[in-house]
Amino acid sequence: MPICEIAPRGDAAGTEDPLPRVLLVEDNPGDAELIRILLERNGTCPLEVQSATRLDHAKARLRNETFAAIVLDLGLPDCQGIETLRRIQEDAGGVPIIILSGLNDFELSTLAVREGAQDYLSKGLLCGELLARSLRFALERHSILTEATADSVRDELTGLYNRRGFMTLAGPVFKTASRFASDATLVYLDLDGLKLINDLQGHAIGDQALRETAQTLREVFRESDIVARLGGDEFVVLALGDPDNAPTILKRVEARIAKRNAQSDRRYELSLSASAVPYQPQRHRSLEILLQEGDQLMYQQKREKKLCRSASVQAVGQVAV
Repeated sequence: MPICEIAPRGDAAGTEDPLPRVLLVEDNPGDAELIRILLERNGTCPLEVQSATRLDHAKARLRNETFAAIVLDLGLPDCQGIETLRRIQEDAGGVPIIILSGLNDFELSTLAVREGAQDYLSKGLLCGELLARSLRFALERHSILTEATADSVRDELTGLYNRRGFMTLAGPVFKTASRFASDATLVYLDLDGLKLINDLQGHAIGDQALRETAQTLREVFRESDIVARLGGDEFVVLALGDPDNAPTILKRVEARIAKRNAQSDRRYELSLSASAVPYQPQRHRSLEILLQEGDQLMYQQKREKKLCRSASVQAVGQVAV
């Protein structure tokens, strides 16, 4: 079989980047060995191929390892047909998937592409050049899409995810939590007094307050948590873990805010109204319901803070009289 060559990667000094890792999901030993050879002998730039013979093994590896692409047989011992693609996508994280099938089925191939596969190749027509070209194009398309998507899901001012980015990333996480009864907590936050800061000190200082809020949230939450600015003065976090930690999460946010406010030469005081809602499968049937509850609880806290401030002002006035 002809083998397609790919130009070497690396700089002029000859330093090469790590080889792209491909997860080959194939239960037939003979097919697996042939495909592995075709993938690893791509001219002067071979690929690192890791194998799995069952869908559950592949999903476990995807949860714990990083791969540049997936080459998937739809007929596995623990799953068959298009359902194999759908289930592996739950853990693929957008990694491009190329389907290899013993069936030269036009309807199935069309459905697979519609469901998100980059390509559908028949094993009976497979050659090294075809497989290498398909993989190379899949990686290039994924790279372009990832770059474009990154710009569309990020908030330009703070660098956090925007509303679109949050819904895109949190949606699959929420579905996984629903399916496996995983623990999660939604934290909904609002920057207090942003309009006053803008009116008295200018929008540049208001933007600075938003960026400082974003940095505070980065310091409090983990990289695995999804942190976003929904727009205006509203922020949200989907944090995975023990729901009993909801009060602890809010205390960490308060402590970090207090630490920032203790710094000298500040032009404004940073203040956040926040709620933390533990995910409950029977109560929160959708991510939108969870967001709505977090929003309502946050605004309840915001109103209570305003009432407390008003009461304090009145008390001071009475004492002065």
